[in-house]
Amino acid sequence: MPSVKAKNAFARLRELEGAMNDYTNPHLDVIRSSSPSFNFIWGNGHGLPAGYSALFWGPPKGGKSLVSNSMIGQLHKDDPEAYAVKFNTEHRERAQLSPQQLTNWGIDIDRYLAFETNTPDHIYDYICKDIAEECANGLKLKLVVIDSINDIIGRRAMNDEKNSVMTQQRGDDALTNQEGLRRILSVQRKYNFGLIIVSQQRANQDPDEQARGNTTKAGVANATFHHCEYSVHIERNVLAAAKTDLLGNKFVNEDVSRIITSQERKTNDGEQTGHKIRCIMKDSSMGPKGRVAEFTVDYDHGIVNQHEEVFLLGVGRHVIEHPNPQMYAFGGKEWRGKQAIIEALKGDVDMQNAILRELRARDARGDYAKESVVSVSE
Repeated sequence: MPSVKAKNAFARLRELEGAMNDYTNPHLDVIRSSSPSFNFIWGNGHGLPAGYSALFWGPPKGGKSLVSNSMIGQLHKDDPEAYAVKFNTEHRERAQLSPQQLTNWGIDIDRYLAFETNTPDHIYDYICKDIAEECANGLKLKLVVIDSINDIIGRRAMNDEKNSVMTQQRGDDALTNQEGLRRILSVQRKYNFGLIIVSQQRANQDPDEQARGNTTKAGVANATFHHCEYSVHIERNVLAAAKTDLLGNKFVNEDVSRIITSQERKTNDGEQTGHKIRCIMKDSSMGPKGRVAEFTVDYDHGIVNQHEEVFLLGVGRHVIEHPNPQMYAFGGKEWRGKQAIIEALKGDVDMQNAILRELRARDARGDYAKESVVSVSE
């Protein structure tokens, strides 16, 4: 047994700045989206733990900004006191978040502030100084989004006296973001806000990774990748099976037509109203890897058909019993056929929430004994 003298000495060490004395489970306080399957890929508490970071990456127009906006909106719905800040380095804020889109995502403009800037001092210094000061003054900041990190100008380029695009600044962007993220880390942990970093993707030049089928990777330096506890690949699903919901209904308004050229007179199939987005948890230091999400985006209403996601999650994790090809059961009720249970779920939000609570409970206790994979296009 340690002596009293040793115990007292160790107690004094606990009083030093930076000593870790709080081991509260970080997954008890998470930032979610409005998509059940996207929340599920995080494992544990089904969302981004407050105080930690996620990298969203993928092809252009794949849905990265859309998912970020969904998380801001859901945060405002979940926590009426929470604030969010975005640094839109692409200067597209007004175009991406019109009043209608703000409504679609549930974003409260009174608790949301965007900066259109791509200089590192107006991002990292703002977080370290101005935002940190307001957090100390009582601001309940829960989420910061940098969209995207690829458009932040490097420090050497900013200070280039010639101010010419012809001046090569090798490694400038990587070192600038490395230093910036290093500086904001302690602020992020101290004030417990989540950080989402959006990045484009680039070709993977590693032959070993290419052989494994990993032909693309996030367009960030290793320091940025290391800063983030989660790495999520986001892309539009262009497969034929993703063009309809689970009951075969197309995401098309057949009451209106597209402008048709003479060569397309026989292809008038209405105007597209939505599509599906596919997300993969590529890497994680705080939860499971490899989980896949798919959800439907309606251009006028945001993320829709959450009941279909709940159905697939419930069947895939055996929360919804599926004893034979025809029957489904949950909570003492039974349904014959996929259409019957999907329609029941659509009209019963309480049943959806009960299934999701059970899924979170199983993740929280690590109960994966009956795991299986269910195709999103089944």
